[in-house]
Amino acid sequence: GTISVSASNICGTGAMRTKNIGNNIPLTPAVITGLNSGLCGASSAMLTTAGSINATSYNWNVPVGVSIISGQGTNTITFSVANGFTGGIVTVNGINGCGSGSARSISILGAPGQPAPITGPVNVCPGQAGVIYEIPTVAGASLYTWTVPGGATIVSGQGTKTITVNFGAN
Repeated sequence: GTISVSASNICGTGAMRTKNIGNNIPLTPAVITGLNSGLCGASSAMLTTAGSINATSYNWNVPVGVSIISGQGTNTITFSVANGFTGGIVTVNGINGCGSGSARSISILGAPGQPAPITGPVNVCPGQAGVIYEIPTVAGASLYTWTVPGGATIVSGQGTKTITVNFGAN
């Protein structure tokens, strides 16, 4: 709303001065960043937000199977995740003497995320051998399962992030 004031005397009233006012409840925190997949069994993962205007502290809420190790009340938490955790939502909201603001959320998963694009040749010759395909490490992954087209054989690397493939005559 607004607060207004004018001054008066026996000759009349002067121009009004107005000031807009608002509440001081914190705004929604900035986007939450940090590792959000491959967290099954993680012992020291971290999530952070750049913050919230007007916030003096932060309240984090985590799903069952997740425990905050440190940082409750700040804009960054360190947490652990139980083995067998499948997924859930983490929320954070800013707090000050006027109350709590709206929450920001992020989904977290126990399973690893999608691998980055596969590197290696797109076109191969019939009968070509020793062709290497690979991906960067996927956070939280302990095993990589590859499949190849019919007529191709994985000769080494199944279970790792790099495989060697031999292609058949077709």
